[in-house]
Amino acid sequence: MLFNLLSYRDKEIDSILQAAIETCNRLDIDLKSEDGHRVLQRATNIAAGGVMDADEIVARLCAS
Repeated sequence: MLFNLLSYRDKEIDSILQAAIETCNRLDIDLKSEDGHRVLQRATNIAAGGVMDADEIVARLCAS
């Protein structure tokens, strides 16, 4: 999972992490848990599709 983030710039990584943290907070999930890792992976997948805005990533994560 960490290797997936290596292809992004610092600002993009910040957006992905911010979105994952916000989503975990909203859903009461520990980011360090298995479920939290899935949230981070899904956030990374959304970003890979071209969405880099943290709020938009959170919206997509919470909608699914």
